[in-house]
Amino acid sequence: MTTTGNVILVPIDHSAITSSLVTYAAKMATASHKTLYFIYVIDPSRYTSRFQSFDLQTQIDREKALAAYNLENVVNEAHHLTREPVINSIICGDPRRTIVRLSNLNNVIETIIGAQGKDADRYTRIGHVTRYVSSWSQHNVTIVKPNEPQPQHTPYAF
Repeated sequence: MTTTGNVILVPIDHSAITSSLVTYAAKMATASHKTLYFIYVIDPSRYTSRFQSFDLQTQIDREKALAAYNLENVVNEAHHLTREPVINSIICGDPRRTIVRLSNLNNVIETIIGAQGKDADRYTRIGHVTRYVSSWSQHNVTIVKPNEPQPQHTPYAF
């Protein structure tokens, strides 16, 4: 594991854990004086089997627009929390390989990723992308689990 680098990579999607990721990553970036790099990876293979070829680009363009909107909100929130510049990108490709490729860059010190993404089965503890990234990244990978509501205990009436 290397300790040099000036960027914390944070892959995001439309999942509920995104807000927790932003908060955690902002705290880490502030404490370590690193720059946050948020990425959104669009997987074109998700659309090829369901849509005609003329619809493929339309669907990808729609997801890019949604990703841009979400990234803008994430960047604004992170900038508000850190008061530092934030980098972001939208990338098309296989999410697993793309995230690992970026996480293995020399200037990336850590990757902060959600335990499950937007397509997660709620019965799995860790998603397939997270498992792949944590296995193949040469740098530290922090896995953030969603905040689960704590059970409410009602006082007993005597």
